[in-house]
Amino acid sequence: AGDGGQGGVQVPHGVRLLRQQRRPTQGVRRRGPRPWPRAGRRGVDLVYGGGSIGLMGLVARTVLDGGRRVVGVIPRALMPVEILGESVGEVKVVSDMHERKAEMARRSEAFIALPGGYGTMEELLEMITWSQLGIHNKPVGLLNVDGYYDTLLALFDKGAREGFINADCRHILVSAPTAAELLTKMEQYTRSHQEVAPATSWEISELGYAKAPPAIVVHVEAAGICY
Repeated sequence: AGDGGQGGVQVPHGVRLLRQQRRPTQGVRRRGPRPWPRAGRRGVDLVYGGGSIGLMGLVARTVLDGGRRVVGVIPRALMPVEILGESVGEVKVVSDMHERKAEMARRSEAFIALPGGYGTMEELLEMITWSQLGIHNKPVGLLNVDGYYDTLLALFDKGAREGFINADCRHILVSAPTAAELLTKMEQYTRSHQEVAPATSWEISELGYAKAPPAIVVHVEAAGICY
């Protein structure tokens, strides 16, 4: 996987979990995280926002228990808020939210958003926008548990119909109601949109995004796919 080319993109190594740190409702808690052992069976590692609570913590523990690597990236200011008790997996502590998102994007080969609030939606839209602009060519997935994101997807459709979203860019986002179906769709993802500018024209080194991902060596506390 990676940023280049227009062929099918494999999802295997690092998947970024877009943040969901609050406690999910009973229905989402019952149905949402349970399929994530499939990530371990597919050889998928996890990069996420570092918290130990909510869906974020549940998915991180499930992936870690499945024998895969879990890496959290968390601003120092949020550690007392998002880490309760022991952290999950390896942790990289950063200075602010911008550094957090750039570091997570750099380490990841795909992005997945679970049901969440403003923070989740902001990061989801940023990754869609980066794909549209040509900053990356990585799959962006939405786990639409119990139709949680139906109205958001309908808004995207409306935007495409009314000309605010280019029709080809509407297909940047891949969605599915189950983790198994979503991972399969993301593995089959092929870019169909024309980026605004080629990746080589972006100063993405300023984000730390263009650097080759190093071996994950940071260890100690919390860690695609967080709020």
